[in-house]
Amino acid sequence: LKTKVNCKRFAFYWLPAYLYMGLIFYLSSQSRPAVPAIILRWDKITHFFEYAVLGLLLIRALNKEYPKRNFLALKLIALAAAAIYGASDEFHQRFVPGRNSCLADWTVDSAGAGLGSFFTVKRDILKKA
Repeated sequence: LKTKVNCKRFAFYWLPAYLYMGLIFYLSSQSRPAVPAIILRWDKITHFFEYAVLGLLLIRALNKEYPKRNFLALKLIALAAAAIYGASDEFHQRFVPGRNSCLADWTVDSAGAGLGSFFTVKRDILKKA
C-alpha cells in the first residue's frame, strides 16, 4: 500500500517536473527551435516564464514530499534547483550548433524560477483560515 501511494505521489507531483525538465532539454537541443518567430524576438520573456513554470512544479513537488518542512526553505530549494538546471541548460547549449550560452538568459531563468517557486501559498495555511 505504501509503495502504491509513493508511486501515485511520484506520478502526480514529481513526474510533471521531470517531464518538463526533459522538454526544456529537448527544446534547447534544437539548432532551430520550432517556435514562432515572435517568441524568438521575446527570448527573455520566454526564458522567464519557462523557468517560472519549472519553479512552480518544483515547489509543488517539494511541498508534497516534505509537508512539515519550513516552506521558505522549500521555496529556496526549488529556486536553487531550477537555477542550477538553468545553468546546466545554458552550458548544454554551448555544444548545440546554432545555439549559444548566455549569462543574461541564466539570470532571467533564475528570476523566473524565483517567481514560480515564491508565487505559491502553502495549502495548510489556506485550510486553517
